[in-house]
Amino acid sequence: METSDKSYEALQREALMFRRLKQFMGYVQNGSDTTVTMHQDDATQTYVLRVGNSTFYGMTLEACINQAVAADMHVNYEGEI
Repeated sequence: METSDKSYEALQREALMFRRLKQFMGYVQNGSDTTVTMHQDDATQTYVLRVGNSTFYGMTLEACINQAVAADMHVNYEGEI
């Protein structure tokens, strides 16, 4: 089944990316917060995602988010992976 020319799987991936960005930003309810910015470089068409003091680059925004998730997992779960 397709919704507005996107497959269900594509919509699920987009929702997952949004949830990951939201997790990086933090929540007022628990007092956590992190500045998250993103843009696309005009000259190189590379996406840039900055989470706190860390910066991630990729040809897609999804690639940047996945890099940030991998880095976060390494920092928060180092020694357990």
